[in-house]
Amino acid sequence: MLTVFDVETKITVREDGTADFSPFHPSNYLVSVGWGHIEDGQYVPGKYHFYRHNDLTAPDDPAEFQAVLDRTTLLIAHNAKFD
Repeated sequence: MLTVFDVETKITVREDGTADFSPFHPSNYLVSVGWGHIEDGQYVPGKYHFYRHNDLTAPDDPAEFQAVLDRTTLLIAHNAKFD
């Protein structure tokens, strides 16, 4: 399965105004992930999960996205260098 996904992350801005994108910074975290797949050359939307979002109190279970990743043969990430 060809999976397309995009994640949104919370990043830290240092005192000098530069951004720290590191996943190892304790204040940076995954906010949400959206995914779909490619079928017959067309994008088919999937779902969007929220894990740590200011407006939502109950996070989505990451097991559903993990199951998608487990079936994935090619992963296509939007803006992966940043995320």
